[in-house]
Amino acid sequence: MSSNPNYDSEVCGKVPIHLINTVQPYGALLVLSRPSLQFIQVSENVEALLGAPATSLIDTTIDRHLDPIALDFLKKLATSGSATDKIPQVWTFGGKQHFCLLHTKHNYILAEIDLTPYQEDQQRSFVSIYQEIKYSMSLIGAAKTTTEICTIAARELKRISGFDKVMVYRFDKEWNGTVIAEEMGPDMESYLGFTFPASDIPRQARELYLRNPYRFIPDRNYQPVKLFPVINPTTPSFIDLADCNVRGVVSVHLEYLANMSVTASMSTRIINTDRLWGLIACHHKTAHHLSFELCSVFELLSNFISARMHSLQNKEKHETESKKNELYTRLLEQIYDTQDLGK
Repeated sequence: MSSNPNYDSEVCGKVPIHLINTVQPYGALLVLSRPSLQFIQVSENVEALLGAPATSLIDTTIDRHLDPIALDFLKKLATSGSATDKIPQVWTFGGKQHFCLLHTKHNYILAEIDLTPYQEDQQRSFVSIYQEIKYSMSLIGAAKTTTEICTIAARELKRISGFDKVMVYRFDKEWNGTVIAEEMGPDMESYLGFTFPASDIPRQARELYLRNPYRFIPDRNYQPVKLFPVINPTTPSFIDLADCNVRGVVSVHLEYLANMSVTASMSTRIINTDRLWGLIACHHKTAHHLSFELCSVFELLSNFISARMHSLQNKEKHETESKKNELYTRLLEQIYDTQDLGK
């Protein structure tokens, strides 16, 4: 643990990670103006998706790249109010389907597109995914303590995702994180009981978890993909990518993963009363890509774990108050029953 109480806020906490202005190559990013749906900014790997270089797309509309149903939905979104949640879609490019997440901002729409084609017949069915989620939720729902919830969550998320190791750590008042549950393969190093300093997950990174449920890095050895143009013309500045899953990763975090011999990582938040309570951190020795469905499972289970944790802690608090009141009542009865109280 760092002995400098200002290390988190004064050094790591000032890196503008939401303005990194690059994306990871597993996805492409489109920035579309509202309401015209013109391309105002795109990631430079968009040619693999749309068949046209980034430089030729700017100020043209997305109309000719989408089918009528997808385009109609996008037009309605562009003329309506800003949605608070990301909206999942399946868009078709070049005869191949791709998952897409839409975020509506004041002047533009962000479209994150998974470059790995979605082939429904090769994906697990909704029923099988639902059954896995339901089973995991039933186990977590039956847990009686915070530690038991975290232990089950680590085991279930490792089973579902295939990561080499899954850890759950809890933040203290100083934002240091202690690993309180862990599930891992036999050749992974255990961190159970370890406390990591607040600077490992600095202030601005913690704040982003309140806006985005998870952070996924399928391969730390990736080559960053730049945006074109560099400056978002509607701001004008670097675009805020705080809500984007495909957002690039700052070099200091990539070095951090390398020092732990981790190539792929996934972190999911645990929230309690609108405050970041802890994180579920997943590590893999090699590159490890997750489908949209599995990322959605992480998000859903994160929300359920947070709700279960809150419910359990409220119950424990209520039981503690009840025991205090019961003890207080018994003490009063003993006092009134004592005949020689004044002696």
